[in-house]
Amino acid sequence: TDVAVDTDGDIYVADWGNHRVCVFDAEGNPIANLIGDAQVMSKWGQMSIDANPDMMKARRRVRSLEPEYRFCFPTAVDFDPETDRIIVADSQRNRLQVYRKVRDYVDFQANL
Repeated sequence: TDVAVDTDGDIYVADWGNHRVCVFDAEGNPIANLIGDAQVMSKWGQMSIDANPDMMKARRRVRSLEPEYRFCFPTAVDFDPETDRIIVADSQRNRLQVYRKVRDYVDFQANL
């Protein structure tokens, strides 16, 4: 489990046991749960797979019965104040999911 705080005071908790990131406002009231929704590969991720076909085979190995885009044991979360992005390390899937914070909600960004 990991915790990050953004510039508005919102709190992000990586809840690895429940496969989600819980979002709370500055007073500790629940705002949302991020469950992972990265269904699009980033251009850098796609370039890596295009350059190394064996990478795609490794991606297809079954490690969890959850849909591939969902979080599976997110272990770390951080907030980048320069870009207003929330970065989640999804350890079981060996990837990062990056979200752009838009005031009042969080918008999906990319699966790296």
